[in-house]
Amino acid sequence: MQRSILAKPKEKTRLRAHKRMFQFVRRNLKQLMDLRERATRELGKKCRSNPELRGWLGDIKTAQLRIQAILHQQKLVRRGIKHIPNRIVSFHKDHVRPIVRDKFPLGTEFGPKVLFALVRGCMYRVAVFQNNVADAFLVTSALRWFYTKFGRLPREVLGDRGFFARWRVQALKAMGILPGLQQRGKAIEKSPTHRRQIRQRLPIEALISLGKRKFGWSRCRARIDEHEASWIGLGAAAMNVHRAYYCDSS
Repeated sequence: MQRSILAKPKEKTRLRAHKRMFQFVRRNLKQLMDLRERATRELGKKCRSNPELRGWLGDIKTAQLRIQAILHQQKLVRRGIKHIPNRIVSFHKDHVRPIVRDKFPLGTEFGPKVLFALVRGCMYRVAVFQNNVADAFLVTSALRWFYTKFGRLPREVLGDRGFFARWRVQALKAMGILPGLQQRGKAIEKSPTHRRQIRQRLPIEALISLGKRKFGWSRCRARIDEHEASWIGLGAAAMNVHRAYYCDSS
């Protein structure tokens, strides 16, 4: 029995399929523009007293502008221009930016970048970013949040290797904060303090993975960036309640 192998389509085949899909989109865009023009002409007077009709026409206009922007951006991509500012990667969430993580199995993630802080066993949502911000610069946001919430700076800061930078470590030491950032390179410190920091840092990654799998961080259905931040904050609150109840009951 022979097994058929699914090969990757040729570039010419992909371009032909993309051309047909864009032709369908242009046809649907024309239909949407005709619908908006006819609806505005027939329902224009009723929109003054009916906010639902006014909102419906506004949604049609937003969809029309978004489709036109996507077609323009795809035209630039076909010309070979890869770096397009504010490129739309999701029709329903035009604010979402692709974040390259180079992690298995998904090398690119689509969604907000969230900064969490674990303080005395409680998970806090510090900040939400829609762009791929360098982790080393997030330490400043975390310190500012900690000082605003607790009225003082932390004695120690733990973080994975993404937060590590030599200038960041020197800045933390100058502030009197013990840096517990995972080092990069071959010359890695192996002191008892460093081993203790590793033991304390590993559960943080486990809690973030638990929040994605069990508390809905990776299943957000909100389409507005502020609602996404609220969804993630509620998930963190639910995790804290669950951990408190579990610890008390055990």
